[in-house]
Amino acid sequence: MRLPWSFRLARLRGGVRLGTLDGMINLDVITKALPNNPAVLRECWAHFSQFGEDIMVQTLLRQERTPGFFMDIGAYHPFQYSNTFLLYLAGWRGVNVDASETAIELFQKVRSLDINVRALVSDRLEAMRYYKFREGAFNTTSEASAKDLLARNPPSTQLLGEETLIARPINELLTEYATGKRFDFLNIDVEGMDQKLLYGIDFERFRPKVIALEIEIDAWSSEPMKSFLKKQGYQVFAQCAPTVILSRER
Repeated sequence: MRLPWSFRLARLRGGVRLGTLDGMINLDVITKALPNNPAVLRECWAHFSQFGEDIMVQTLLRQERTPGFFMDIGAYHPFQYSNTFLLYLAGWRGVNVDASETAIELFQKVRSLDINVRALVSDRLEAMRYYKFREGAFNTTSEASAKDLLARNPPSTQLLGEETLIARPINELLTEYATGKRFDFLNIDVEGMDQKLLYGIDFERFRPKVIALEIEIDAWSSEPMKSFLKKQGYQVFAQCAPTVILSRER
């Protein structure tokens, strides 16, 4: 899939950062150069994720000769803030999971070569309350987070509704879709439940090369998570604002 230049330039003006080994490129220069010099794009890194997580993931997977498999839990949007869209453009295929029906409909239109699943995910089978906001990035299962968002009162935090959903266990999804695959990347972004899902993974069966999830430095650098990661054979590769990137050691 090749994005039109107009789309690329719009993304640049919208805040996508481009960088080389020598540092950041002047945005005015690169914006003027791109339409007449496509080679410039090959010397830059464009990212779709919120804090450059997809660049870190791409760096870790650069040695792979052929595209592999990913799973994105809490996928939210096909490209906005996406940690997997760069992989998709490079030929990787995977499974995008989100509890929002609207989000999955959009994935079906934009990323039809992926498998797109509407589901709430937890570490076990359980009923959970799901709060839906005007800005889908705020959707959550946390009552406390929902109340905090409502207190802010901007239009994006308008509550559109809530419903009770039966969450699917993460290992059930991994069994259905990741069994027998070369599992390159697992992305987890489930608004406060990331650590819960990480602890719920059966690492004897499923060992993605790279994992990204929202966990603060204080959490992964202290117990019990520090020992948990060591036991499972993962190390911290990078911290991109709230997102930690884990790489498999063995």
